[in-house]
Amino acid sequence: MPRWSPPDTWGNYSLKELDEVLMAEPISLFPSTPAWYWVLGFIAIVAVHLAVRSYLNWKRNKYRRDALKELENIKGSKTLDQLPSLLKRTAICAYGRESVASLSGTSWIDFLNRTHSRQPFDTHSGEELLALAYSPSPSIAGSSDLTEKVEIWIRHHD
Repeated sequence: MPRWSPPDTWGNYSLKELDEVLMAEPISLFPSTPAWYWVLGFIAIVAVHLAVRSYLNWKRNKYRRDALKELENIKGSKTLDQLPSLLKRTAICAYGRESVASLSGTSWIDFLNRTHSRQPFDTHSGEELLALAYSPSPSIAGSSDLTEKVEIWIRHHD
């Protein structure tokens, strides 16, 4: 059986002489001038620089993250007798043993206030911290104000 084919007069008669539209070449998204290579290279260098700087900053602040974890453990145990040693170890990591290890008493509180822009340890909290550090049986049961000030100092010291 022969295959069916449409007659010559089939369809829209006005479209018979119409040619198909040729599509243009797609526009490339890759830059074609040398100046764009310089711009892309500069952006890549800046991105790598920012990534390295961010990584080094993250690595440099590891002692802060560790101290904040330990502070959370101290808060959970409800005893604050480890706060002074935590502060001292954090300060030694940040400022070096030579400038921190010999500090005690009011010079220690002055150092903590000097190394923080808001001076978190006022007279009362400074006395509480010294009582925790030097008293054989500290009577401070669970001052959340003191732990907040220690956390502020750990997070934001210079």
